[in-house]
Amino acid sequence: MGTESKLSARDRLNLCALLAVGYNSQRCVDIFHEEYGIDITVQNVWKNYIQREKWQKIITRMRNEAEKQILAHPLAKKINRLTILKDAINEAFTWRLDKIHYDKDGNELSRVEKRNIGMVAGLIREARAEIEGDSKLVINNTSTKMLIVIPKEREEEYNNRLKDYNSEN
Repeated sequence: MGTESKLSARDRLNLCALLAVGYNSQRCVDIFHEEYGIDITVQNVWKNYIQREKWQKIITRMRNEAEKQILAHPLAKKINRLTILKDAINEAFTWRLDKIHYDKDGNELSRVEKRNIGMVAGLIREARAEIEGDSKLVINNTSTKMLIVIPKEREEEYNNRLKDYNSEN
């Protein structure tokens, strides 16, 4: 309990915030010593904050808020969209079983496997557009269906680019 009497309400919330974003007890102790000049112990952080239900609720709430803020960042969204495009390109290059031919007796004669290389050029074009900051396009294919969500503020831009894209092809 010695730690709580030393820490102000603001310091307690700062400690919870550090724990919420993933710092361990020792790192929190080091930060408080370096930045605030307050000496606390790992045992006190563990006993008074990590194990107490009161502080666990606050830490969990702060962790959820931090996750929302990180995911709301435009760079995080771009990385997610590029990861989806990368996965779609890998999927297009993957060999898939298309047909199996059998003889009259039911013995396998041959297998036909194929890749969906036709969609690779479009996916690469989409990835380039994403990296360069162009609007996001919806990728829609019979073998692989993916939808990239378009924010409301960019919907008109998307529709214009989609018209341009369709008129070129």
